[in-house]
Amino acid sequence: MHLFPEFLAVLRKPPKVICITGTNGKTTVSNLVTDALRAEGYTVANNSTGYNTRNGVALTLIEESTFWGRPRTDVAVLETYEHSSATLFPALHPDFVVCTNIIRDSVPFNGYPEFIAGLIESGIRPEMTLILNADDLICAALGACGSRKVMFGVGLQPDDTVTPTGTALDVLVCPECQTTLIWDYWRYSHIGRAHCPECGFASPEADYLVTSIDSGAQALTITCPNSSVTSADEQLSCHLFVNNMANIYNQVTLVALLHEFGVALPRIAELFSAINIVPDRWAEDSVGEVTIIRQLAKGQVGTACSRAFSYIAGLSGKKAMVLNLDDVHHIQNDVENTCWLYDADYEFLANSGIEQIVVGGVRRHDHILRLLIAGVEPNRIRGVADELSTADMLSLDNIDTILNVYNEENIFTTGAVIQDRFIERLRSERGDSHAN
Repeated sequence: MHLFPEFLAVLRKPPKVICITGTNGKTTVSNLVTDALRAEGYTVANNSTGYNTRNGVALTLIEESTFWGRPRTDVAVLETYEHSSATLFPALHPDFVVCTNIIRDSVPFNGYPEFIAGLIESGIRPEMTLILNADDLICAALGACGSRKVMFGVGLQPDDTVTPTGTALDVLVCPECQTTLIWDYWRYSHIGRAHCPECGFASPEADYLVTSIDSGAQALTITCPNSSVTSADEQLSCHLFVNNMANIYNQVTLVALLHEFGVALPRIAELFSAINIVPDRWAEDSVGEVTIIRQLAKGQVGTACSRAFSYIAGLSGKKAMVLNLDDVHHIQNDVENTCWLYDADYEFLANSGIEQIVVGGVRRHDHILRLLIAGVEPNRIRGVADELSTADMLSLDNIDTILNVYNEENIFTTGAVIQDRFIERLRSERGDSHAN
C-alpha cells in the first residue's frame, strides 16, 4: 500500500463484493453473512478478525488471490471501518453496501454521527445497492447520489415509548426544517420512527420489517411488504439468535442482505438453524437453575454499553454482575479518555434487580463513581484492581442470573476466563457437575 496506494483499485476482485459498515454490529453481521454464504456453497473471502481498515481489506483480498492476482473466491464479504469508507468503496466497487447504524461512538476515534455519515456518503456510488437501517434517521439518509436503497427495521415493541430519554440523543429535530420531531415510537439513541409535524418529513418504510419477537419459542417473524424480490407481504419465520434488540437488528440486516443477494426466504430460515452469533460476543451457560450470561460491551463507547445495560435491566429475577470494561491498555503510552462513561446510561443498572456489582481493573473508581451518580446503592458495589478476581468476589447465594460483562480488549484474557470460573464455582458450591 505504501509503494502503490492505488493497489486496491487495480487488484482483481471476486465476482461479488459486499461491504458492511456502521457503528455497531458490523463484525457480527459480517461473520453471519460469511457463515450463511459458505453454507450456501459459496467460497468467501472475509476479514473475520475485524481488521477493517484499508490495509486489513488489502491483506484479506491478497490472501484469497492466486500468485498471479486472480481471486480464488466467489464473494468478498468485507467489514469496513466507517472512516475508511470514503477510499475503500470507490476502490472495491461493492455490489452491496450494508450500513447497520450510525450512532454516537468512541470519542477518540469518531466524531459526531453526521460527520461519520458524511464520510460513508462520500464513498457511495449510484451503482451500489445500499442495505440501510430504516429506524436510524442518519443511516437511512445515505445514498443521496441515487443508489438503490433497501430498508430494514423492527416494528413497534411493547417497551417502546414516544419520549426520548437517556444521554446520547443525536436526532431531535427535523433534518429538513429543524422543527422538533414527533416520535411514533422511540427505542434508544435516535433509533425508532419519527415524523415532522410541519414539513411532512418521516422515517422511511422498511422493506424487511420484524413484526413478531417470540422470546419463549426463540422465533422471529419478518415481513417483507415492500421488497422488490418478494410477493406482497411475504413473511419469514426463523430462529431467533439472541433476544436483545441489538442482535435482532443484526438478524434482520442479515435477512435483507441474503434475500437481496438471491437466497430464497425458506432457505434463509434453514440457514438460521445452522449459524449463530460467535460466543465471544454473547453466550449463555447454565448450572442447575443459575444462568451465566457473558456479554461483550464495546469499551469506550457509551451507546454500546447502554444497550448491554438495557438488556441486563430487562432480565427477570435476582442478578449479580461483574463489570470489566478497562480500556487503559488499549493504546500503550496514551491517556484514556473517560468522558464516554457519561454517554453510557448506567442508570439501567440502578433498581433493576441487580443485587451485586463487582467492578474490576485500573479504572474501577471511574466506573464506581458513575454507578453512584446513576443511583446504584453503594452497598451493592465493590471494586478490585485485578479483573480476574471479580469472579470470586460475587456471592452466588439466591442468585438467578450472573452477568459477565467485558469489552473487546479482554474477551479471552478476562471474559472467557471469568465465565469458566463461574461455572467451576457453581459446580463446586452446588454439587452440579454439568453445565449447559
